[in-house]
This record gives sequence, structure tokens and C-alpha cells, in this order.
Amino acid sequence: MVLSLRLVDEVLEVAGILMTSIVIMLCMAAGKHREKSYRKFTIFMIFSLLNMLFDLLSTVFRYHSGSVGFYGERISVFLSYAFGFLLVPRIFDFLTEYISQKVKISRRPNDILNRITGAAMILLVLNIECPVLYSFDPHYVRGQFFYVNQALIFTGLMFCAVRIKKNWRYLEKYEQSAFLICLFLTIPNLLIQIPFNSMGTDSLALANAFSGIIVFVFLQMEREKEIARKERQLMEEQIYLSTSQIQPHFISNALNTIQYLCDVDPEQAGIVTGKFARFLRMNIKAMSSKNPVDFERELVHLENYLAIEQLRFPEISYCYDIKVKHFRIPPMTLQPLVENAVRHGICKNGGKGTVWITTEREEKSGDIILRIADDGCGFDVYAVRSAEQGHIGLENSRTRVELMCKGTMEIVSEIGKGTTVTIRLPDWQETTNPMEEANTAAEDREVNEDEDHGSR
Repeated sequence: MVLSLRLVDEVLEVAGILMTSIVIMLCMAAGKHREKSYRKFTIFMIFSLLNMLFDLLSTVFRYHSGSVGFYGERISVFLSYAFGFLLVPRIFDFLTEYISQKVKISRRPNDILNRITGAAMILLVLNIECPVLYSFDPHYVRGQFFYVNQALIFTGLMFCAVRIKKNWRYLEKYEQSAFLICLFLTIPNLLIQIPFNSMGTDSLALANAFSGIIVFVFLQMEREKEIARKERQLMEEQIYLSTSQIQPHFISNALNTIQYLCDVDPEQAGIVTGKFARFLRMNIKAMSSKNPVDFERELVHLENYLAIEQLRFPEISYCYDIKVKHFRIPPMTLQPLVENAVRHGICKNGGKGTVWITTEREEKSGDIILRIADDGCGFDVYAVRSAEQGHIGLENSRTRVELMCKGTMEIVSEIGKGTTVTIRLPDWQETTNPMEEANTAAEDREVNEDEDHGSR
């Protein structure tokens, strides 16, 4: 009977390891620039894989004699418990991140679960000197407090169940079904292990693997659904660009400024007129562009815009820290974001403040990070996201960054303290093709020649 249970245990463990490995490889093949929910889910599956792997190794070392079997079994059991404890808050982190994309939720339960897990890890370390979770006689035997392990997993599952219940109305039907299936797969298999003593069946490993496959499938469904929606949006927003970026309000203010300068400073009026003409020309070219453009061109476009705006808002300062400049972004991305920071942030906060434009390369990933920050009035990101109309330009930019550059755009804002927009672009967006750079330079020369011709 014991031998049969041991065989079943090993078969289930191997099946769980193989299935979990497949899910991890699929997640990694999906790309490193996926959203946070993908990354957190992948981390959970890696912890689950390591938990099963060391549990299987502890069984293998049980059959070895000598120091290899002695120390191998003890190390494997310790690591199996450790990763078993650590994977509990990881699945809750994934669930929290996934739901937080739909609605604002509290992170306090995550902190509570992390503290409970920390206490369990301390108990595991103390178990080395004072065996209460498990011991060896001469092989692995459950201790009197073994059920701390089951209790921690059960607590994590209950946290997940409560979080799903509280946010039930924000989930699609297929998401509701997927999460319920995962809970119904895991909880009964957790209870199955309790009656067994030192040799239990590891059906929980297989349940975790099946749950991982289900979650991955619905993540893919959600991703494909979102891509289809955003592709439709991209076409609609191209029309939005055409009608909104050359605003009559801005043109009227610019012409009034130029008219004033013609009387008081004709030379400055000529300079501003040239920058205004170039701004309009680059706007028109951007409207017909379906591909990302060089960041330096966007920077020139922004500077032409700011040359006019600074005459109207002299108390607003602009700080640049451009560490990386040879990369591509969607056309008409930088200037609208800076304009948004000025009009909806600083101007609503008294008209005096600073806008920071920075770029850098993240050392670990190689990603290019573009940030636009202001110290304006700030706003409630979740309230704006749930409103039918609000900050359309921000969502427009986010969609085009995701679809045109496979990047991400994150908005962090605090009322009374300001807003930071962070655009993360994969390293392959860097401009490395000399022909593309030559074409960009040729187009810029064409713009300048047209302006010179118009001025003559």
C-alpha cells in the first residue's frame, strides 16, 4: 500500500512538473514586455515548479544511502517547504494585480498575507534545531505542527476567494468561471492530503498545474480580446489625431502672440513664426504616419511648441535630462503629453510649476524609459479611467504606444502633488538602421527647405 501511494505520488509530481514547465515556457514566449499580471503569474508558476521539483528530489534522495542521500533529502525537504510557503502570497499578488487593472483595490491584505508567510518561514528555519514541522527518523516524517503548511495554503486560498467575491461584478463571465474552477480544483486536493501521515499523495501538484493552464488560457483570451479592441481604437484615434492636434484654440493664441511680437520685437516675431510654421508642418506629416518616428524629431516638435507656449506661460519651466535619444515612439506622443501636463496639471494649480522630460536606459532589462512629470494639481487616475469622458489624449497615447511599439505607458498621479507618465519601450525600438536615420534627416531637411521657401 505504501509503495503504491509512493508511486502515485511520484507520477503526479512528474506530471505536475511537466505541465507547469510548459505553462512557464508559454508565458516567457509571450514576451518579457507583457503587463505586470503576466509577470506575477509567471513568478507564481516558477515557485510552484520549484516546490514540486524539490519535493520530488526529496523522494529520490530517500533511496540513496550515505551522505548524498542524508543531506540531499534534508536540503530538498527544506527547500520544498520554503517554496511552498512563498508561492502562497505570489498567487494572491497575481490576483491583486489582475483585478487592480479593472478597479482600485486595497493592498493591505497582501501585506497581511506576507507577514503570515514571513512567520511561517521563521518557523521553518527554527525547525532545523527544534523539529516541529517535520523531522527525520531516519527519513522524512511529519511533525506535530505540520498542518501549519496546509493552514497557510488554505489561508491564501481564502484570501483569494474573498478578493474574487468582493470584485465579482468587475470580472467577465469567463474570468469568474476560470477563478472558480481553480479554487474548486485546489481546495479539495489540499484536503485530500490531510488524512495521510508521512506518505501522502501529491494531487495538489497536479491541481496547481491544471489551475495554471486554465489561468494562462484566460489570460491569453483577455489579451487577444484587448488587442482586437485596441486595433479598432487605433483606427478611430488616428481620426481623433487629425481633428484634435491642430487646435483652433492654440492657433488663435499663437497668431495673437505673433501679432503682438510684430509690434514690440519684429526679430523675435520672425523666429516664432518659423517655429510655428514648422510645428504645423510636422503636425500634418504626423497625421499621415502609421509607423513610429524618431524621438529626436518628436523632441524638435516639442521645442517648437514650447517656444510659443513659454511666451504665454513664462512662469512654467521645462527641465530636460535626455540620456538616450536614438529610439522611436508613435508620432504625436511627446508634445500632447507635455501639453496635458501644462494645461491639466500646472495651469490648474496656479500656472506656476515645472515639467520634467527625461529618458534613460534601464540597465537590467535594456528597456528605454521616457518620463514626463509635472508638479501640478494631479488627479485620481482610477476616477478618470472609469469616467466615460476624461483625459482621452492619455488613453490615445497609451493605445498607440502598446500597438505601434509593443511598449507600456503607466500613469501615476497624486492630487496636490503632480503626475508622472512613464513610457517603457523594448530595446529593439532603438534606432540602429543608418538608412532609417538618413530618411529621417532627409524629411527634416525637406521641412526646413519648405519653410525657407515660404519665408522668401
